[in-house]
Amino acid sequence: MDIFERKYWVEVIARLVRRDYRPEPTFSESTLPLLADEDIGDESPFINSFKFKKVDNKILFKKGLSFSETLFKFIDDRHINEVKLYQHVMVSRSVFSKIRSSDTYQPDKDTVFKFAIGLRLNLEEGINFLASAGFNFKLSSNRDLIIRHSLEVGKFDLLMVDQLLVDFKEKPLFSEK
Repeated sequence: MDIFERKYWVEVIARLVRRDYRPEPTFSESTLPLLADEDIGDESPFINSFKFKKVDNKILFKKGLSFSETLFKFIDDRHINEVKLYQHVMVSRSVFSKIRSSDTYQPDKDTVFKFAIGLRLNLEEGINFLASAGFNFKLSSNRDLIIRHSLEVGKFDLLMVDQLLVDFKEKPLFSEK
């Protein structure tokens, strides 16, 4: 076996071990057909996805707002008392303090759901709010679908949301069970 054949088989085996059957993805005109030449502006201050623009055939990405920045932007824009909000949605003072003091704090999904309902977000705002924390609504999860439905139809009663979750044999969000 010569050196070139050996290198070929080492590469094939390495790709099999990594279970990498496809070539590495590359960004090109064909993979990003909707990419405009100008900067994509802020249609809404709550859009949290990565923004990008194309400069000299290079794609530059701009990071969105963190979860805590997004949360406090909603609180300020809606003139909500922070203390009343976290008490209303039953988030502990220590968790809220961690969110306030650190832009890098990663809340759990239930905490994000609680704030989304407490802030009375619509579906679009809720999706962007979840994205700021690194989550999204899973279509395979009854829990996620129930919370999504609540945001979509504007049902923000905590007891009603918990009752819906219990009816579908899910753990309640706001009460212990």
